[in-house]
Amino acid sequence: MNILGHIEEIRAEFPALAYTKYLNSAAHGPALARVQERVADWWKFYTYENTAMKAPDAKGEAAKALGVDKDVITWVNRVS
Repeated sequence: MNILGHIEEIRAEFPALAYTKYLNSAAHGPALARVQERVADWWKFYTYENTAMKAPDAKGEAAKALGVDKDVITWVNRVS
């Protein structure tokens, strides 16, 4: 994909870019609109429709994708 030819299309994916500039610092950043929508949908379902549902096993999924044991996975916030 030629990124320069699709800048407006890409910017439209990030609602925050309508009112701010953003430099990716490999830390926290704005989420894609579709990610925000799916997360909101999941929480709405989890909160109101299926309170017995188990939350996704993010560590297990990450470990499976990386081919490691989930005991070696850790989440680190704001690393630079």
